Amino acid sequence: MFVLSLFGSASGCCAPASFCLPSLYKYTKYFAENQVFSNYFDDNLFTIWVLRTFQEKQILLACSKKSLSLPYEQKRIIMINYGLKDRVALITGANNPQGIGATTALAFAREGAKVVLVYKKVFRPFDPAKADRNGVDRYYQSNAGDAGAVVEKLQAMHADYLVLEIDISSEESVRAIYSAVMERYGRIDILVNNAAVDDENGLDTIEQITPSVIDDTFAVNVRGSILMMREMIRHRGDYGRIINLSTDASQIFAGQITYGASKATLEALTRSIALEVAKYGITVNCVAPGPTQTGWIDEDLEKAVLPLIPMGQLIQPDDIADTILFLASERARMLTGQVIKVSGGHAL
Repeated sequence: MFVLSLFGSASGCCAPASFCLPSLYKYTKYFAENQVFSNYFDDNLFTIWVLRTFQEKQILLACSKKSLSLPYEQKRIIMINYGLKDRVALITGANNPQGIGATTALAFAREGAKVVLVYKKVFRPFDPAKADRNGVDRYYQSNAGDAGAVVEKLQAMHADYLVLEIDISSEESVRAIYSAVMERYGRIDILVNNAAVDDENGLDTIEQITPSVIDDTFAVNVRGSILMMREMIRHRGDYGRIINLSTDASQIFAGQITYGASKATLEALTRSIALEVAKYGITVNCVAPGPTQTGWIDEDLEKAVLPLIPMGQLIQPDDIADTILFLASERARMLTGQVIKVSGGHAL
């Protein structure tokens, strides 16, 4: 690697970051801007991290990843220009700070996109004393809250954002969402259909199912997602990406039959709508996450789930967000109608 050669052998001692910056700034800036900087690092090798701040667009250097003190949100090695700067991305289901929606919103903001957070509080009984650790209590508490924690992170990034607390199962509400977005930004480029509900009371089985479980699940997961896509198409501009969220177990989901069926329906819709809107240059794809740590998997459940994941670890929200970024990017312009499992090999 060229940058490493400037310091001699990879195993040798490196100078402090303050020494590296003046001598290598121009070289690394060139690599970063021309996207030829490799994602190459190892704990035992000399490492250069290229960091890009979000306001000044400056390039910073450090000689060891262990010396970095910046938060994760700023530790983004420049590898791909997603072409998302100033794009308007609408993400539903974005109030859980550990969730896929919130993580995706922050990922778009880091790329310079304008983000619209849409959410509805979902209230379920939880024990506040147990909400300090992963498990259903933390998960329920997060879903019952507003998007305040996510907003704080967006503000720290000086991101351009809009937050709407609203129910997507209502046609009137969906129209109100797009009216607010168009008034604020004048267009909508990307839709991430992440909002979903499920039954948590053991009623989503063929022996226990009730009409309300069926209606409530499909109202958000299917009707709401369709309405969000319809309005996206009606407000289309010169760029369009729709990314739906399913689950890797959608085809066989015993114990949550209505939830699984709603997600299988969304996958089918993804393929059909992709064909209908291809003439507009709009792509429609679906991401199907495996067991993802959004705050709901406690230690006991993790031990039970890990043997079912060939890659041996839980999926993280960032894994999903990175996939969504690619699908939303210019690089994925010919990729449409696909269901992509991000599951570590689970439920293939």
